[in-house]
Amino acid sequence: MEEPGGKSEEENTVRLVLRFAKEAEQAAAEHFDREEMERLADGTLMIKAVFPDGTWLIGFLLRFHTGMLVLEPARLAAAVRETALEIAAMYTEAGDEARREGGS
Repeated sequence: MEEPGGKSEEENTVRLVLRFAKEAEQAAAEHFDREEMERLADGTLMIKAVFPDGTWLIGFLLRFHTGMLVLEPARLAAAVRETALEIAAMYTEAGDEARREGGS
């Protein structure tokens, strides 16, 4: 049984619903079982899988770059988004600093 926030009944696991772009199908196949995949009419892949919960999961999901979107749970989608924004801000700040120091 699933609890609010995507947590499954088994403690410390989370039920993921992910959508992979057609271009990321190979990456999905390398990390998920065929039984967890469903091809949608638009050619994308819907993945439904249960994973151990933890902060490591955000890094795992970010490895798929823009080829994957977290649909559920919403709290994990928000965490991935926030982490991606933090990474982008680091590079924006580093670029601003380099420009101030006379870089390009």
